[in-house]
Amino acid sequence: MVPRRSAGALGALVLVCLVKVPEASAQTLTFGVKAGVTSSTLEIEATDLIISPSSRIGAEAGVFVARKLFGSFEGQVEGLASQKGTIIKDDPRFAGDLKVRITYLDVPALLGYRFALSQKATVHALAGAVFSLRLHDKQLEGSDVLEEGVKQAFTSGDVGLSLGGAVTFRQMSVDVRYVWGLSNINDDVDRDELTARNRTWSVSVGWRLK
Repeated sequence: MVPRRSAGALGALVLVCLVKVPEASAQTLTFGVKAGVTSSTLEIEATDLIISPSSRIGAEAGVFVARKLFGSFEGQVEGLASQKGTIIKDDPRFAGDLKVRITYLDVPALLGYRFALSQKATVHALAGAVFSLRLHDKQLEGSDVLEEGVKQAFTSGDVGLSLGGAVTFRQMSVDVRYVWGLSNINDDVDRDELTARNRTWSVSVGWRLK
């Protein structure tokens, strides 16, 4: 509970900084679009069970808004459609590989610190909170689509911590991040006996429009 509260407090701090930036910094507001790939899995802990999930590849895309705050600090908020999930292979409890795909609306609220490499290139260190709303999930057992009541139930949202970095050159940026999901997203009756948390790497390319 404490890490989730800390993540929420950090995200709120970033949002306040973006809104209450001094008027003299109004010209530093920028926005753009970004897209990339994700490599995700679920960290699963279960009572009396051994489950070994594997990573699966997905995609993410969306928009970002950034603003210089003070000194070399900056704030950035994004809205991303992001695919996460996992694959459980060679488990005798299933008739085939269990493939889980969860699509979220992610809202990262990040605090950054920038290091100028030149007049055109900058390195950014980024950390913050990620608030996620589940949009859709699909689960396959072998080639069979699992229906409601049969498939694993997941919570409607998640909260995570994000850590990463980016390099910008003129209008283009490339960033790499890792997100630790803090919430137990298992929403089945065995919630207390099985916990599942998102673990996600992402690599994306952004283009600043302003």
